[in-house]
Amino acid sequence: AQQRWFEGRLGESRQLSEQAVALAERTLRASHPVRLEAIRYLAATLSDVGDLQPSRTLKAQALTLAEQEFGADHEETASYVNSLA
Repeated sequence: AQQRWFEGRLGESRQLSEQAVALAERTLRASHPVRLEAIRYLAATLSDVGDLQPSRTLKAQALTLAEQEFGADHEETASYVNSLA
């Protein structure tokens, strides 16, 4: 998905990111770092194609899960806070 995003193929990136999130949701615990990263990539792609509200919702969800996984003061959590800025 990221490669497609870098190539500017946002439709394909979105589709692959949605598949990655769905797979992560089926196989990983809610706050697993790989699942969080998949959500973050999908949120970024949604933002880039102009779907701002779903993007913001996913970013907020990822932040909540990052806080559960790493704690509110962890550097990894800060990257999720930054994505909402």
